Parts: sequence; structure tokens; C-alpha cells
Amino acid sequence: MPLNPAQIALLMARLPAASQQALEFLAKTKGKTPQEVFEECLREYIAGRVPQVDVSAALSTTKNVMYNFGFAFGRIRSLARAWQDRNDKE
Repeated sequence: MPLNPAQIALLMARLPAASQQALEFLAKTKGKTPQEVFEECLREYIAGRVPQVDVSAALSTTKNVMYNFGFAFGRIRSLARAWQDRNDKE
């Protein structure tokens, strides 16, 4: 999700002077603008903090739960029909 320039400028304005100087130095060494370097550093920081989601494990777990739910629902439905048929005969 890209950050817009206004958000980057707002965040950079709140940085201490030493951090801004470090960003300017990194920008010169990388040949980028300080805003691009800051956004890159921010993305790396967030990527290190947010855990990766194992999608295949989540789907596998969901599949097993839904299978069991479907079986239970089908069983309850058949018991309800049998109970209704028994009551209709009486």
C-alpha cells in the first residue's frame, strides 16, 4: 500500500534532526530522495513487525472445520426429519 507524499512529509517532519540528517546522508549514497529512503525504511520496518500468514495452513484448517460442520449439520437434519416422520405417523 503506497503512502502518499503528504503522509511521508508529515512523518518526516516529526523526526528528530539527527534522523533527518541520516536520511539525507542515505539518500545521497543511494541516489534517491530522502522521502524515498524514508518510505523504504518504513516498509522494511513494518515488514519485520508483521508476521507472514500461512495461507495454505489457514485454508486447510478451515476446510477441516467446515467438513466437520457440514457432517454435523447433515446429521442433525436427518435426525430432525426422522423425528418429524415419527411424529407424523402418530
